[in-house]
Amino acid sequence: MGSGACLLPLARALADHDIILPDARGHGGSSSPPNGYLYSDLAGDVIGLVEQLDLNAPIFVGHSMGGGHRCGCR
Repeated sequence: MGSGACLLPLARALADHDIILPDARGHGGSSSPPNGYLYSDLAGDVIGLVEQLDLNAPIFVGHSMGGGHRCGCR
């Protein structure tokens, strides 16, 4: 399955910015819970990450499921 690492070429091109490449639940190095794969669950993970890291006005780039639906993050 894919991981944040698939965006490394883009991250290298944006090296003058702070880049975070999280793995979605069940992908890459993240755990695989038995449920919780609704868009709202995945969006909640992103919102939790933004809040935990206290990010101010982050810019999001997504692909696959992460690029196909707005998560409501602001």
